Amino acid sequence: IFPIVFLILFSGCGNHGQIIGIQDTQNIGADCNPPLQIIFFDIGQGDSILINTPQNKQLLIDGGPDQTVLEKLGKYLDFDDKYIDVVVLTHPHADHVDGLVDVLKRYKIGEVWITGVLHTSSKYLEFLDLLNEQNIFTKIIFICDEQTENSQTYPLGSIRTLNFNQRLPLFFCFLFSSTVNF
Repeated sequence: IFPIVFLILFSGCGNHGQIIGIQDTQNIGADCNPPLQIIFFDIGQGDSILINTPQNKQLLIDGGPDQTVLEKLGKYLDFDDKYIDVVVLTHPHADHVDGLVDVLKRYKIGEVWITGVLHTSSKYLEFLDLLNEQNIFTKIIFICDEQTENSQTYPLGSIRTLNFNQRLPLFFCFLFSSTVNF
């Protein structure tokens, strides 16, 4: 998660700020309209981060251990907004994937990025089944182009900043070497 958040924090339109705390939001690049917004959800055990880009795109990183993520999304997304552009699952442990199962059931998802780390938990298998049933484009991202089984640590690798006024080159060593249009 750190490299993704790092790239977003040090990119954008300028006028960068700091993240204040777990439940706080911080508008970074306030001269953008709308500004880049990163929201760290307080969901107890686990992680969940919502990123709203200046291009009105939404990225959800992890979903936490239960349906709490749905309540949090309801606070930050418009009532009629049932679309999330990208969902990222950093690894298939229950405190990251279980809430995403509920997200897939309630929201339309543009695409999903997963690490390809293998796991046999029932919620992770349900998550994969939902991706298949809903025909959601899924990109498997590897650490430095090497698939690792049950990996939990991610080296920083090569990092470049993102420019939200142009196409977003994502040259994370641990992600992939292609261009994503936001």
